[in-house]
Amino acid sequence: MFNVVSEEDIYLHFEKFFADREVLRKRIKNWIPENCNILLDLGCKNGAITYSYSNSSQRVIGIDKNYKYLSSIDRKYPDITFINGDASSLPFKDSCAEVIVSTEILQYIPKIEKIFYEAYRVLKPGGIFIISLPQKGILSKYLKILTYDNLRTYFRKEGKNSRKELNFHLHSFKDIENLSRDMFNVKVHEEKGFLLYPISYVFIEVLTWLTSVLLPDTKKQERSLIIFLYSKLLFSSFRLLFWFIGLLMIIDSNLSFWKFSYSLIVSLQKILPEKAGD
Repeated sequence: MFNVVSEEDIYLHFEKFFADREVLRKRIKNWIPENCNILLDLGCKNGAITYSYSNSSQRVIGIDKNYKYLSSIDRKYPDITFINGDASSLPFKDSCAEVIVSTEILQYIPKIEKIFYEAYRVLKPGGIFIISLPQKGILSKYLKILTYDNLRTYFRKEGKNSRKELNFHLHSFKDIENLSRDMFNVKVHEEKGFLLYPISYVFIEVLTWLTSVLLPDTKKQERSLIIFLYSKLLFSSFRLLFWFIGLLMIIDSNLSFWKFSYSLIVSLQKILPEKAGD
């Protein structure tokens, strides 16, 4: 009854489901300066977001330390260079890139100071470092159950009692300002979105019940809830509901709810060397 899908298929599906990501991509593209020769995308995963930058820079390079994401995407995006590497130790010479982008990656890294140091080293003077990450705000505790990786393991094996919480490292705008000191100036920052929390929380709880009813023997089958979600039967049955949620997310991601917002997007500009000590 159910189709077993690959990790890449699952990720691509959630890229499409959470429609606010498309709004995020467009916002980031608007912050990329003209005449960009080299753009680096840190944590490029399957290359879908990286590809969206291809008409904003002469050369686009995606970096990810997880080889499984990169093993099959070279043929899919032949105009983009993909490198298996670590964002905390970039395999590039000093001052070689105009733009570095990091989208929804920093929350998985315990010490992001190294990422900032490397971005500063690799960027040309005046270069742009654009980051987006979940904001450490009033509702941030709910982030532990609202990401792709955690959804993938959320109902595995013993069902609801077997939740696996991710070790998030959330940051506020003040944290980013402190990390950027003496290296970057903040050009612009935005705090966007609110409805992802209540919508996703209710959505997950409803699917918890559905899973317990339709897949009671999850321990034996070793199937994650995501595979269940991805079945064509479920999505064809609730297509109208998903369309409505997608539209709502697009509207939501363009509104600011201050500390209640779930998303923080910041554009930083590398300080010129002679001004770094001022």
